[in-house]
Amino acid sequence: MKKFCLLLLAMLISGSIFAKGESSHAQSRVATWQFSPSVADMNYAGKRHLDREWIPVISTSYRLSSDWRAQLLWGHLSSQYSAWGNNRNISGWVAMLDGIYSLPSYKWLHPYALGGLGMLNIRPRVNSDPSVEMNFNAGVGLEHQFSRYIGAYLEVRDLYTPNGGKNDWMGLFGVDVLLGLM
Repeated sequence: MKKFCLLLLAMLISGSIFAKGESSHAQSRVATWQFSPSVADMNYAGKRHLDREWIPVISTSYRLSSDWRAQLLWGHLSSQYSAWGNNRNISGWVAMLDGIYSLPSYKWLHPYALGGLGMLNIRPRVNSDPSVEMNFNAGVGLEHQFSRYIGAYLEVRDLYTPNGGKNDWMGLFGVDVLLGLM
């Protein structure tokens, strides 16, 4: 995980160095792809009895209009189940399909709201929970473009699982790499 965080930091620094002489582009053009490696602070609902963890996340998004884009996100889970003296390793994944709406910009910050559907897979099963659970997620974020191609973002998401009423949440920090600009 340290190497992944250092890679993100290096991409962020190199993006700001190469941004010299270019104007900051608030929003990318329509019909562009965006690739985003990031790290997420995954905070599980208390009912899950899982330890909080930092996970690697990769997402890709496609800009549908000047305000809307569609995003697909995937992250790898690896935690400790720590209930009733029964410590064991847990692994799995989280996947989400979201719609992202760009809000009005403020100077160099570009806020957005997001919402969509997701799936959380935890192996081995915890208690009587199914191994794959569907969730609804919603969140807000801020992004900043250092250049036409490199940016960074920070966001917070609430993941609500209707089965058992579990509220997990995750905070993400990542680097945006824009593709398809002419």
